Amino acid sequence: MWIGLGSTLIIAGSAYPVFSKEERPGHELFSSEKPEAILVAQEAKRKEYRKQLEERRAELKKEQEELRQALQREEPSAS
Repeated sequence: MWIGLGSTLIIAGSAYPVFSKEERPGHELFSSEKPEAILVAQEAKRKEYRKQLEERRAELKKEQEELRQALQREEPSAS
């Protein structure tokens, strides 16, 4: 019984430092997570891409409206 209790205490004592650390994601030795800096950079790129996409959509909508107005101006004269 004492051997089992001793073994359990030794294993728990050696595992304590591993589980008590407060490491950032991706900075542990065997971590499969992406580091926090990479996640932040990827999110910034996504935001920039979304912003550019919205700007391009606004430009295309404006061009489409201008084309529609030009066609409406030409249509009565063609009749």
